[in-house]
Amino acid sequence: MTEELIYTLTKIVKLRVIAYTSLMAYKGRPKTVSEVGEELKVGMVIERSVRKAGSKLRITVHLIDVDTEEHVWAHVFTTGN
Repeated sequence: MTEELIYTLTKIVKLRVIAYTSLMAYKGRPKTVSEVGEELKVGMVIERSVRKAGSKLRITVHLIDVDTEEHVWAHVFTTGN
């Protein structure tokens, strides 16, 4: 899912998207959004979660400002019956 999200975001012309391999270095590491943003030199971070219940899938995406750690935008995608 991360790769698909990165691919989709790279189509936005004025958006700089960090490489998947750079992002995977943070997997399982306890870092704050501000720490990650500072290390990657970015102003916004996208967080996502995926939940499955039976045949239903719920994907939640949040855009977070690294300076304030405030949620700028969020959306929930659902599939299934």
